[in-house]
Amino acid sequence: MPTQEYRYSIVIAVHDNGETINGKLPLFLSQEYEYGYEVIVVDEASTDNSEDALKILKQQHPHLYTTFTPQDSHYADINKLAFTIGIKAAKAPRVIIADIDHPPLDNTWLQTLAEAEKQTPSQLTTVAVNRKKQTMRIKTYDDWEQAATLLLNAERRTGRDLEHLPVRQLRGYYDFIVLRRDIAHDAMKMFGQRIGYAKHLWYTLTAACHK
Repeated sequence: MPTQEYRYSIVIAVHDNGETINGKLPLFLSQEYEYGYEVIVVDEASTDNSEDALKILKQQHPHLYTTFTPQDSHYADINKLAFTIGIKAAKAPRVIIADIDHPPLDNTWLQTLAEAEKQTPSQLTTVAVNRKKQTMRIKTYDDWEQAATLLLNAERRTGRDLEHLPVRQLRGYYDFIVLRRDIAHDAMKMFGQRIGYAKHLWYTLTAACHK
């Protein structure tokens, strides 16, 4: 696979997260990754010092880009709007949906993720992090619609998936969701999920992939 395919845009939505931005965003920005990546932070009309914190970090990290949701937005799900804006701004072929409260374990996280995706080319990848054990569970799907079926079927079970792992991991308790950019908008609509346990990021399912 061409190296260009494994460039990433990491999309993060924030709202009144000034202190968290100072403490945790640098962990996203300090990845040692040979193919290059960008971090896009979408500010959901913060009223604290988030904007100032982002301005300082932008001066230090040229691969950090920021944008915002409109102050007067009446969008029903402001969080969903933020990620839609972030995906639209993404330039890399692959998009990582992340949570500011759940940063990478270390500065080799992105390299580890890319190596897993190279071994099994995918349209969608889920990453669940065990922070106590300092490990990541990476699961790749070569077809996002097939992934939707598997995830929904797992939810209908009584607590465990085919690998006898807690079904809570499958129905959306992920730290990171990785999507091919050309299917990201459709896949995010279909993928009802919550990133980590700090924020609720809900989406609905769709049935078609428009490339």
